[in-house]
Amino acid sequence: CWDGEKIELRDVRNGRCIHVLEGHSGPVNTAQFDGSARLALTGSEDKSIRIWDLTHGTCVQAIDKLPGPVSDVHLSRDGRIGMSCCIVPPHASLDFWDLRTGEKISAIRTSTGCCAMSRDGVWSVTSHDCEMSLWEVSTGDCVWTIKAHEQRIASIAISDYGRFALTGDRDMRLHLWALPSGRSIQQFEEPFGDYKSARGFAKTALGHEGAWAVTKDGTHLRIWDTNTGRCGRSTVGGAIALSPDGKHAIYNSDGKVHTLSLDTSRLSVLRRAALALCPPKNVQVELEREQRYRRHLSSAEQHLEDNQIKQAKDEATKTRAIPGAERRAEVLAIWNRIRLRCRSAGLRSAWRRGRRLIQEQDPIKSVEFSEDGTIALTCAGREARLW
Repeated sequence: CWDGEKIELRDVRNGRCIHVLEGHSGPVNTAQFDGSARLALTGSEDKSIRIWDLTHGTCVQAIDKLPGPVSDVHLSRDGRIGMSCCIVPPHASLDFWDLRTGEKISAIRTSTGCCAMSRDGVWSVTSHDCEMSLWEVSTGDCVWTIKAHEQRIASIAISDYGRFALTGDRDMRLHLWALPSGRSIQQFEEPFGDYKSARGFAKTALGHEGAWAVTKDGTHLRIWDTNTGRCGRSTVGGAIALSPDGKHAIYNSDGKVHTLSLDTSRLSVLRRAALALCPPKNVQVELEREQRYRRHLSSAEQHLEDNQIKQAKDEATKTRAIPGAERRAEVLAIWNRIRLRCRSAGLRSAWRRGRRLIQEQDPIKSVEFSEDGTIALTCAGREARLW
């Protein structure tokens, strides 16, 4: 993108200009290809996004009158779903579009932060301060929110098939996540290199299904092996992008555009093995699990409202049995509420009754369990008994 509203399409093999795309009435802030490189989506300060046919260099769809200037766009691999991000402080408006018809699929309004969409058009990831959230594109529903960093998140990237997310914070730390479970895979705990004065990662990109990462901090670009955390190369540059196969990167430096080939033959054996053993998630299965999780959680909350502690515990147990749900903040909160209710309602309303130990004479004043739970001590009057 150059000269305000103009966009150049170039052949990176020889630098030849193929098309000049004109149509925006304001500076173009962002652009992205589809998987076949036959379509491109652009966003501009003129509060519009446009989809371009790159074969003929023409605009095939324009969506205007967005809430504000478009700061970021993402396009699905098949070119059917597009995401636009408009920053209207203190909020960000994320809209998902069916680019064949121009109709809005869903919308998310969140606090200002970073955002990304998986290339299959199923998931979107956003950030607010130190937290990261996963959203379902088709409905606009939030699947989960977790605290991902100790410092403010400065950038987010999703791998090509939506199986990994990479976050970078303002304290120069990277974190690799599995999607859609939200499981932590790898943390790079120490600040990288000698550039500790840089203001965090302004840009991150994931290539070759999470095996390579390219980051921009300050004026430097770095290429990382995400399995070992080692930096394979560092150079001076600005904006960055990765090819869909993760084998090439493109960046600008000193007013020129440079290409960079990534040596994928040097990928860690562990990462390749992990990719081979972990097939892509079945989206329908994941959605069914999420619906089941929401149903049991809602039922547990309703039983708590009705003071039906045993039923609430049963529903909470079913919720925790769903893979990936046992440590969610909502589940932990409902268990804490059950625990507090049990204190007043009596444990018998929530737990099964075991053996009754009979001790006659004086009332029991105190009981205690051994650490392994096999011995009990009771005190009554002047006697103490072991059971």
